[in-house]
Amino acid sequence: MLQWQVNSEFKEGHVVWKGSWDTNTHAALSTVQVSQFPIKEVLTELFQMGLIDREVEMKTTWVSCNARWEGSFKKPHEAPVHLQSCKLEGAYGGVQLEKAALFPFDSELLKMPMELRVQNLQVQPLVEALNRKVLPTVINKLGVWSGQVQYLNKHSWSLNGHLDGGEVVFSNQSVRGKQALRRIHTLAEKVQGMIAAKIDQVEMNDGQFNGVVEFTLNDDWRSGKFRADIDNLILSPGIQLLLMGGGWETLRLNGSGTLQDGELSEWKGTIEVPKLSGQGWGGDKLQVQSKYVPGVFTLEAQLGRMELTPSWRYFTVMKQHVVPESDKIALKDVRTKVEVRKQGGEIVSFTAVDEESGRTWRGRGNWLRDHELVAALSGTVSGKPRTFTVRAEKGLLSMDEQPGAAR
Repeated sequence: MLQWQVNSEFKEGHVVWKGSWDTNTHAALSTVQVSQFPIKEVLTELFQMGLIDREVEMKTTWVSCNARWEGSFKKPHEAPVHLQSCKLEGAYGGVQLEKAALFPFDSELLKMPMELRVQNLQVQPLVEALNRKVLPTVINKLGVWSGQVQYLNKHSWSLNGHLDGGEVVFSNQSVRGKQALRRIHTLAEKVQGMIAAKIDQVEMNDGQFNGVVEFTLNDDWRSGKFRADIDNLILSPGIQLLLMGGGWETLRLNGSGTLQDGELSEWKGTIEVPKLSGQGWGGDKLQVQSKYVPGVFTLEAQLGRMELTPSWRYFTVMKQHVVPESDKIALKDVRTKVEVRKQGGEIVSFTAVDEESGRTWRGRGNWLRDHELVAALSGTVSGKPRTFTVRAEKGLLSMDEQPGAAR
């Protein structure tokens, strides 16, 4: 009978290896106890073994685990290595493995998935340790993740948990705002070489989300397809004000698209808003058909009714040219088509019916990003056709009548 015991200090960790071997029967036993072992060294070995597909630079993180193997010294592949009380802890959060059976001498390391319990995993530092980008650039803060993970191999795994403390960035005319996300329920699994993921049960600060967003992604998590089916989306008042100078009561969104390297590459969908309003303006029954192809975002919007009152910042300018005899501007059947590009955009068409006179207003125009918007607006004022040049820049609006009849 051969017996051994090896004790070793490794950096801040400690390793004890015990074992025995009966040279007559070839019965053998081996146990390893690891305490506070630097995980960086373990991950390096896993990479060399081909169990993970890249080197991971995880610092200030340690692993503790007990492993036991018992079987025939001549047939080591017939007996598994049993893992117990394994945990990972440190700057990235905590991961605990209750038990698992490994077959290190077999072509399949795991024959049954191992189950991991994750607590407060710091996603952003982990992404940086992996030396890769995962989520689209509109995600300002990834937050922390907690949940359950089942892992069989790098081609077969699943996770179910919650992401807490995330932030999404919104921008309008170079002004940015952040929408805080308290909690997001996340599901993901590797299926036939693709990652199938789902986001639902989203809890927002000063907002509401009822719906689901589903993804089918490549291994990089940044390219693939997605589908959104949202019954109600309400962002915080500050973000609504940033995006449209007002707010809405409820918003429904449906559509699908593709991602490429974390950026939107294609989109087609619809938006419905029963009622929206801001200071001095309001609208009912907004419907938007949206489409994106590389370089161009096309919006075709229809508004059942829109009303402008004196408290609207541009009302005085509009009143003297459009409705000099009225204290409000009321329009119905408002329709517009807009094409937005990186450096600016074009108002392809605009039509609206004056509620009082029944006359139709028509317009079109274009703008450059961070520069002036110029549009032509035609209609009937006091029984006469008029055409105006409308200019808007840095919050200022002007209207000048063009000579000649309206087109």
